Amino acid sequence: WSIRGYQTTILTLSQNGRPSAYKIDESVAVRDVGWPRGGREYELNASAVAPIVRGFYANDSTILMPDITMLALLRFAILQTEPDVVVSFITQTNVRVLAALHESKVPVIVCEVTDQRRIDMGNWKRPRDMYYRHAAHVVATDPVIADWLSARGAKAISIHNPLLTPPTPISPKQNARKRVITMSRLSMEKRV
Repeated sequence: WSIRGYQTTILTLSQNGRPSAYKIDESVAVRDVGWPRGGREYELNASAVAPIVRGFYANDSTILMPDITMLALLRFAILQTEPDVVVSFITQTNVRVLAALHESKVPVIVCEVTDQRRIDMGNWKRPRDMYYRHAAHVVATDPVIADWLSARGAKAISIHNPLLTPPTPISPKQNARKRVITMSRLSMEKRV
C-alpha cells in the first residue's frame, strides 16, 4: 500500500519494543499499543469507554467486558492515526478492532484466512457473528467461507490469495509431470 502512495500505519497490540520479524518499508509508520499496561486518563475515560460498552450490549457481547481496558487503548491508538480505513487480520483481533471502534464511523475491513466453519470459537462465536455484521467488508480467501459468513449477516466477499507466475522459468524435470508445492499450517481450519 505504501508503494502506491497510501500513508500506511501498522499498529501492533503487544510488540513492546521488540523488533519486527519482518522488514518493514521505511515509509510505513509502526506503532504499538504496549499491551499489557494500564490506561492513561486520556485513553481510558468515560467518553472512550461508553461507545465500546454500548457496543457490547447492542451486539450481545458482554463476554468481552474483561477486555475493556485493552479495547479502550486500542480505540485511542487507532483513532489517533486518523485512518480512512482499518484493515484487520486474525479472528480475535478482528472482533477486538470492531468492538473498539464501535460508533466511530471508521470503516473496518476484516480478513479471514481460516475456515470459520471448522474452528471452535468458544465464547468468541457470538461476538464474531455480531460484530462482523458491522464490518465494512469481511474478506475471506474462499467463496464457501465468504458465503458462510454472509449467511450470518456479514458483508463478506472472497478474494483469493494471488499466485503469480515466477519471474524466471522453472526448468522442467526429466518427466513432464507438473508439480505445485504449498506451505501452510496443516490444520482443519486451513482446509489443507
